[in-house]
Amino acid sequence: SEGGGRGQGPERRLRRRRGGSRAQKGGSLQGVEPNKFLSYGLSCRFGARTSLGSSRRGAGPEGDLDAASPRDDDVLPNSLDDCLLRSAMASASGLSQGLGRMVVEVFVPELFDPLSGAMMANEGDQMKYWNMTRDYCEGLFRLTERKMRVIYPDAGVAAMLSSQWKKEGAVNFEFSSLNDRVPFQEDTDELLVIACADPQSVDEVISIARKVEGNIPVVLFNPRLASGDVGIGLAIRRLRNDFLSSFQIIYALRPFDGGAVFKQYPDLWKVFVADPTQSGRFKLIAEKIRRPGGEELANIIEEYLDGPRGDGEEGQGEKGSGNPLDEVFKFIRELQKFARDISQS
Repeated sequence: SEGGGRGQGPERRLRRRRGGSRAQKGGSLQGVEPNKFLSYGLSCRFGARTSLGSSRRGAGPEGDLDAASPRDDDVLPNSLDDCLLRSAMASASGLSQGLGRMVVEVFVPELFDPLSGAMMANEGDQMKYWNMTRDYCEGLFRLTERKMRVIYPDAGVAAMLSSQWKKEGAVNFEFSSLNDRVPFQEDTDELLVIACADPQSVDEVISIARKVEGNIPVVLFNPRLASGDVGIGLAIRRLRNDFLSSFQIIYALRPFDGGAVFKQYPDLWKVFVADPTQSGRFKLIAEKIRRPGGEELANIIEEYLDGPRGDGEEGQGEKGSGNPLDEVFKFIRELQKFARDISQS
Protein backbone atom coordinates (compact mmCIF):
# COMPACT_ATOMS: atom_id res chain seq x y z
CA SER A 1 0.00 0.00 0.00
CA GLU A 2 0.98 3.62 -0.32
CA GLY A 3 1.38 4.01 3.42
CA GLY A 4 4.02 1.31 3.67
CA GLY A 5 6.56 2.60 1.12
CA ARG A 6 10.18 1.39 0.94
CA GLY A 7 9.72 -1.74 3.00
CA GLN A 8 8.63 -0.02 6.19
CA GLY A 9 5.18 -0.01 7.76
CA PRO A 10 3.53 3.38 8.45
CA GLU A 11 4.02 3.05 12.20
CA ARG A 12 7.76 2.30 11.98
CA ARG A 13 8.41 5.02 9.44
CA LEU A 14 6.65 7.63 11.51
CA ARG A 15 8.44 6.55 14.68
CA ARG A 16 11.77 7.20 12.95
CA ARG A 17 10.63 10.69 12.05
CA ARG A 18 9.44 11.30 15.63
CA GLY A 19 12.98 10.86 16.91
CA GLY A 20 13.75 14.38 15.61
CA SER A 21 13.89 17.65 17.46
CA ARG A 22 10.16 18.31 17.51
CA ALA A 23 9.49 14.95 19.16
CA GLN A 24 12.01 15.67 21.91
CA LYS A 25 10.12 18.55 23.47
CA GLY A 26 8.62 16.68 26.38
CA GLY A 27 6.76 14.10 24.29
CA SER A 28 3.90 16.44 23.46
CA LEU A 29 2.92 19.16 21.08
CA GLN A 30 4.90 22.36 21.56
CA GLY A 31 3.11 24.65 23.99
CA VAL A 32 0.49 22.11 25.11
CA GLU A 33 1.24 20.61 28.51
CA PRO A 34 0.89 16.81 28.55
CA ASN A 35 -1.16 16.88 31.76
CA LYS A 36 -3.71 19.16 30.13
CA PHE A 37 -4.37 17.15 26.98
CA LEU A 38 -7.93 15.93 26.96
CA SER A 39 -8.38 16.96 30.56
CA TYR A 40 -12.13 16.38 30.31
CA GLY A 41 -11.86 13.08 32.15
CA LEU A 42 -9.27 11.55 29.82
CA SER A 43 -6.12 13.06 31.28
CA CYS A 44 -5.47 10.02 33.47
CA ARG A 45 -5.18 7.94 30.30
CA PHE A 46 -2.89 10.50 28.70
CA GLY A 47 -0.09 10.40 31.27
CA ALA A 48 -1.28 12.73 34.03
CA ARG A 49 -2.43 12.35 37.61
CA THR A 50 -6.07 13.22 38.16
CA SER A 51 -8.75 12.69 40.77
CA LEU A 52 -9.50 9.39 39.04
CA GLY A 53 -6.10 7.95 39.86
CA SER A 54 -2.53 7.71 38.64
CA SER A 55 -1.43 7.59 35.04
CA ARG A 56 -1.52 4.45 32.97
CA ARG A 57 -0.57 3.87 29.37
CA GLY A 58 -2.05 1.21 27.15
CA ALA A 59 -0.91 -0.59 24.07
CA GLY A 60 -0.56 1.39 20.87
CA PRO A 61 1.91 3.14 18.61
CA GLU A 62 3.68 4.75 21.59
CA GLY A 63 3.67 1.89 24.05
CA ASP A 64 2.88 -1.81 24.49
CA LEU A 65 2.01 -2.07 28.17
CA ASP A 66 -0.93 -4.37 28.81
CA ALA A 67 -0.24 -6.09 25.47
CA ALA A 68 -0.84 -9.46 27.14
CA SER A 69 -4.37 -8.42 28.14
CA PRO A 70 -5.83 -6.17 25.45
CA ARG A 71 -8.71 -3.93 26.41
CA ASP A 72 -11.34 -2.02 24.48
CA ASP A 73 -9.76 1.30 25.48
CA ASP A 74 -6.42 0.39 23.88
CA VAL A 75 -7.76 2.14 20.77
CA LEU A 76 -7.59 5.47 22.63
CA PRO A 77 -4.33 7.41 22.14
CA ASN A 78 -1.81 7.94 24.93
CA SER A 79 -0.93 11.58 24.21
CA LEU A 80 -1.59 14.37 21.78
CA ASP A 81 1.39 13.30 19.67
CA ASP A 82 0.05 9.76 19.66
CA CYS A 83 -3.40 11.00 18.69
CA LEU A 84 -2.02 12.92 15.70
CA LEU A 85 0.12 9.91 14.77
CA ARG A 86 -2.89 7.61 14.80
CA SER A 87 -5.03 10.05 12.85
CA ALA A 88 -2.29 10.31 10.19
CA MET A 89 -2.04 6.53 10.03
CA ALA A 90 -5.82 6.21 9.65
CA SER A 91 -5.73 8.83 6.87
CA ALA A 92 -2.92 7.02 5.05
CA SER A 93 -4.90 3.79 5.28
CA GLY A 94 -7.97 5.54 3.86
CA LEU A 95 -5.96 6.93 0.96
CA SER A 96 -4.55 3.49 0.19
CA GLN A 97 -8.14 2.21 0.01
CA GLY A 98 -9.07 4.88 -2.50
CA LEU A 99 -11.07 7.23 -0.28
CA GLY A 100 -11.21 10.67 -1.87
CA ARG A 101 -12.94 12.70 0.87
CA MET A 102 -12.01 12.31 4.53
CA VAL A 103 -12.45 14.15 7.83
CA VAL A 104 -10.11 14.12 10.83
CA GLU A 105 -11.30 15.55 14.16
CA VAL A 106 -8.87 15.91 17.07
CA PHE A 107 -10.40 18.10 19.75
CA VAL A 108 -8.45 19.39 22.75
CA PRO A 109 -10.60 20.97 25.49
CA GLU A 110 -8.12 23.77 26.19
CA LEU A 111 -8.51 24.96 22.59
CA PHE A 112 -12.08 23.97 21.77
CA ASP A 113 -15.58 24.44 23.05
CA PRO A 114 -17.12 20.99 22.38
CA LEU A 115 -20.45 22.60 21.48
CA SER A 116 -19.55 25.61 19.38
CA GLY A 117 -16.08 24.69 18.11
CA ALA A 118 -12.81 26.59 18.40
CA MET A 119 -12.69 29.32 21.02
CA MET A 120 -8.97 30.18 21.39
CA ALA A 121 -9.53 31.97 24.69
CA ASN A 122 -5.87 32.39 25.70
CA GLU A 123 -2.89 34.05 24.08
CA GLY A 124 -0.98 31.56 21.93
CA ASP A 125 -3.91 29.15 21.53
CA GLN A 126 -4.16 29.85 17.82
CA MET A 127 -0.51 28.87 17.28
CA LYS A 128 -1.02 25.64 19.20
CA TYR A 129 -3.91 24.96 16.87
CA TRP A 130 -1.73 25.46 13.79
CA ASN A 131 1.05 23.33 15.31
CA MET A 132 -1.45 20.47 15.57
CA THR A 133 -2.14 20.87 11.87
CA ARG A 134 1.59 20.87 11.08
CA ASP A 135 2.28 17.71 13.07
CA TYR A 136 -0.62 15.88 11.45
CA CYS A 137 0.40 16.94 7.92
CA GLU A 138 4.08 16.13 8.42
CA GLY A 139 3.12 12.69 9.72
CA LEU A 140 0.79 12.09 6.80
CA PHE A 141 3.50 13.10 4.33
CA ARG A 142 5.97 10.67 5.91
CA LEU A 143 3.40 7.90 5.54
CA THR A 144 2.26 8.60 1.99
CA GLU A 145 5.06 10.69 0.38
CA ARG A 146 2.39 12.45 -1.66
CA LYS A 147 2.86 16.01 -2.85
CA MET A 148 0.64 17.75 -0.33
CA ARG A 149 -0.86 21.21 -0.16
CA VAL A 150 -2.37 22.57 3.07
CA ILE A 151 -5.07 25.18 2.56
CA TYR A 152 -5.54 27.57 5.51
CA PRO A 153 -8.54 29.82 6.25
CA ASP A 154 -6.97 33.04 4.99
CA ALA A 155 -3.89 34.36 3.21
CA GLY A 156 -2.46 36.03 6.32
CA VAL A 157 -2.34 32.75 8.26
CA ALA A 158 -0.85 30.88 5.30
CA ALA A 159 1.88 33.51 4.79
CA MET A 160 2.75 33.69 8.49
CA LEU A 161 3.02 29.93 8.92
CA SER A 162 4.97 29.48 5.68
CA SER A 163 7.52 32.08 6.72
CA GLN A 164 7.87 30.85 10.30
CA TRP A 165 8.04 27.14 9.64
CA LYS A 166 10.41 27.39 6.66
CA LYS A 167 12.81 29.33 8.88
CA GLU A 168 12.71 26.45 11.36
CA GLY A 169 13.57 23.89 8.68
CA ALA A 170 12.21 22.06 5.69
CA VAL A 171 8.42 21.81 5.38
CA ASN A 172 7.03 18.87 3.45
CA PHE A 173 3.96 20.57 2.03
CA GLU A 174 2.88 23.67 0.12
CA PHE A 175 0.82 26.54 1.57
CA SER A 176 -2.37 28.12 0.23
CA SER A 177 -5.47 29.82 1.59
CA LEU A 178 -9.18 29.51 0.91
CA ASN A 179 -9.32 33.05 -0.44
CA ASP A 180 -6.49 32.57 -2.95
CA ARG A 181 -7.60 33.01 -6.54
CA VAL A 182 -6.08 29.58 -7.31
CA PRO A 183 -5.85 27.67 -4.01
CA PHE A 184 -4.43 24.46 -5.52
CA GLN A 185 -2.38 23.24 -8.48
CA GLU A 186 -4.23 20.48 -10.26
CA ASP A 187 -1.17 19.39 -12.28
CA THR A 188 1.16 18.87 -9.31
CA ASP A 189 -0.84 18.49 -6.09
CA GLU A 190 -1.54 14.91 -5.02
CA LEU A 191 -3.32 15.60 -1.73
CA LEU A 192 -5.17 18.60 -0.28
CA VAL A 193 -5.61 19.17 3.45
CA ILE A 194 -8.06 21.95 4.27
CA ALA A 195 -7.14 23.09 7.77
CA CYS A 196 -9.70 24.22 10.31
CA ALA A 197 -12.36 25.54 7.94
CA ASP A 198 -15.12 27.57 9.65
CA PRO A 199 -18.78 28.17 8.70
CA GLN A 200 -17.91 31.35 6.79
CA SER A 201 -15.70 29.39 4.38
CA VAL A 202 -18.12 26.60 3.51
CA ASP A 203 -18.69 27.86 -0.04
CA GLU A 204 -14.95 27.90 -0.80
CA VAL A 205 -14.50 24.40 0.67
CA ILE A 206 -17.38 23.02 -1.39
CA SER A 207 -15.99 24.66 -4.54
CA ILE A 208 -12.52 23.16 -4.06
CA ALA A 209 -13.86 19.69 -3.29
CA ARG A 210 -16.03 19.70 -6.40
CA LYS A 211 -13.24 20.90 -8.69
CA VAL A 212 -10.80 18.16 -7.63
CA GLU A 213 -13.32 15.36 -7.21
CA GLY A 214 -11.99 12.11 -8.63
CA ASN A 215 -8.55 13.61 -9.16
CA ILE A 216 -7.06 14.87 -5.88
CA PRO A 217 -8.10 13.50 -2.46
CA VAL A 218 -9.25 16.06 0.12
CA VAL A 219 -8.88 15.84 3.91
CA LEU A 220 -10.76 18.22 6.20
CA PHE A 221 -8.68 18.59 9.35
CA ASN A 222 -10.69 19.80 12.37
CA PRO A 223 -13.43 21.43 10.29
CA ARG A 224 -16.24 23.42 11.87
CA LEU A 225 -18.45 23.87 8.86
CA ALA A 226 -21.68 23.18 10.71
CA SER A 227 -23.12 26.15 12.56
CA GLY A 228 -25.87 26.66 15.08
CA ASP A 229 -26.58 30.19 13.88
CA VAL A 230 -30.32 30.72 13.86
CA GLY A 231 -30.05 33.07 10.88
CA ILE A 232 -28.96 30.33 8.50
CA GLY A 233 -31.74 29.17 6.21
CA LEU A 234 -32.92 25.59 5.80
CA ALA A 235 -31.65 25.35 2.22
CA ILE A 236 -28.12 26.34 3.28
CA ARG A 237 -28.18 23.86 6.15
CA ARG A 238 -29.22 21.07 3.79
CA LEU A 239 -26.48 21.99 1.31
CA ARG A 240 -23.92 21.92 4.09
CA ASN A 241 -25.16 18.62 5.50
CA ASP A 242 -25.31 16.98 2.07
CA PHE A 243 -21.75 18.10 1.37
CA LEU A 244 -20.38 16.85 4.69
CA SER A 245 -22.17 13.53 4.25
CA SER A 246 -19.98 12.91 1.18
CA PHE A 247 -16.91 12.76 3.46
CA GLN A 248 -15.82 9.71 5.45
CA ILE A 249 -14.89 10.46 9.05
CA ILE A 250 -11.59 8.61 9.20
CA TYR A 251 -10.58 9.51 12.76
CA ALA A 252 -12.41 11.42 15.49
CA LEU A 253 -11.83 11.98 19.20
CA ARG A 254 -14.25 14.21 21.11
CA PRO A 255 -13.72 14.03 24.87
CA PHE A 256 -16.22 14.98 27.52
CA ASP A 257 -15.77 15.04 31.29
CA GLY A 258 -15.56 11.38 32.27
CA GLY A 259 -15.20 9.86 28.82
CA ALA A 260 -15.02 10.33 25.07
CA VAL A 261 -16.77 9.68 21.78
CA PHE A 262 -14.29 8.00 19.44
CA LYS A 263 -14.11 6.64 15.90
CA GLN A 264 -11.39 5.16 13.74
CA TYR A 265 -12.37 4.01 10.26
CA PRO A 266 -13.74 1.47 9.48
CA ASP A 267 -14.89 0.74 13.06
CA LEU A 268 -18.15 1.93 14.58
CA TRP A 269 -18.48 5.01 16.77
CA LYS A 270 -17.54 4.14 20.35
CA VAL A 271 -18.54 5.77 23.64
CA PHE A 272 -16.11 5.39 26.54
CA VAL A 273 -16.49 6.37 30.20
CA ALA A 274 -14.03 6.12 33.08
CA ASP A 275 -13.83 2.55 34.39
CA PRO A 276 -14.92 2.58 38.06
CA THR A 277 -13.03 -0.66 38.72
CA GLN A 278 -9.62 0.40 37.39
CA SER A 279 -8.26 3.89 37.69
CA GLY A 280 -6.78 5.37 34.56
CA ARG A 281 -8.71 3.08 32.23
CA PHE A 282 -11.94 3.52 30.27
CA LYS A 283 -14.90 1.28 29.64
CA LEU A 284 -16.59 0.87 26.28
CA ILE A 285 -20.32 1.33 26.93
CA ALA A 286 -21.76 1.69 23.43
CA GLU A 287 -21.03 1.30 19.71
CA LYS A 288 -23.12 3.09 17.12
CA ILE A 289 -23.28 3.29 13.32
CA ARG A 290 -23.76 7.08 13.48
CA ARG A 291 -22.08 9.61 15.76
CA PRO A 292 -23.96 9.78 19.08
CA GLY A 293 -24.47 13.27 20.41
CA GLY A 294 -26.86 15.47 22.34
CA GLU A 295 -29.86 13.58 23.67
CA GLU A 296 -28.66 10.21 22.33
CA LEU A 297 -25.29 10.52 24.07
CA ALA A 298 -27.02 11.60 27.28
CA ASN A 299 -29.27 8.55 27.11
CA ILE A 300 -26.32 6.20 26.54
CA ILE A 301 -24.54 7.58 29.58
CA GLU A 302 -27.68 7.55 31.70
CA GLU A 303 -28.40 3.93 30.84
CA TYR A 304 -24.86 3.02 31.82
CA LEU A 305 -25.08 4.93 35.10
CA ASP A 306 -28.46 3.46 35.99
CA GLY A 307 -27.37 -0.05 35.02
CA PRO A 308 -29.59 -3.14 35.17
CA ARG A 309 -32.03 -2.77 38.04
CA GLY A 310 -33.59 -5.57 40.00
CA ASP A 311 -33.62 -6.99 43.53
CA GLY A 312 -32.87 -3.55 44.90
CA GLU A 313 -29.68 -3.19 42.89
CA GLU A 314 -28.61 0.39 42.31
CA GLY A 315 -27.17 1.90 39.15
CA GLN A 316 -23.43 2.19 38.70
CA GLY A 317 -23.53 5.89 39.35
CA GLU A 318 -25.22 5.56 42.74
CA LYS A 319 -23.08 3.10 44.68
CA GLY A 320 -22.46 5.20 47.71
CA SER A 321 -20.39 8.20 48.67
CA GLY A 322 -17.18 6.16 48.65
CA ASN A 323 -17.17 5.85 44.88
CA PRO A 324 -14.11 7.74 43.56
CA LEU A 325 -16.08 8.55 40.41
CA ASP A 326 -18.91 10.38 42.20
CA GLU A 327 -17.74 13.75 40.87
CA VAL A 328 -17.52 12.40 37.33
CA PHE A 329 -21.00 10.95 37.55
CA LYS A 330 -22.31 14.20 38.99
CA PHE A 331 -20.89 16.10 36.03
CA ILE A 332 -22.28 13.59 33.55
CA ARG A 333 -25.74 13.95 35.05
CA GLU A 334 -25.39 17.70 34.58
CA LEU A 335 -24.30 16.99 30.99
CA GLN A 336 -27.46 14.94 30.49
CA LYS A 337 -29.64 17.81 31.61
CA PHE A 338 -27.69 20.25 29.44
CA ALA A 339 -27.96 17.97 26.41
CA ARG A 340 -31.73 17.74 26.91
CA ASP A 341 -32.00 21.48 27.17
CA ILE A 342 -30.03 21.83 23.93
CA SER A 343 -32.19 19.30 22.11
CA GLN A 344 -35.37 21.05 23.21
CA SER A 345 -34.24 24.56 22.32
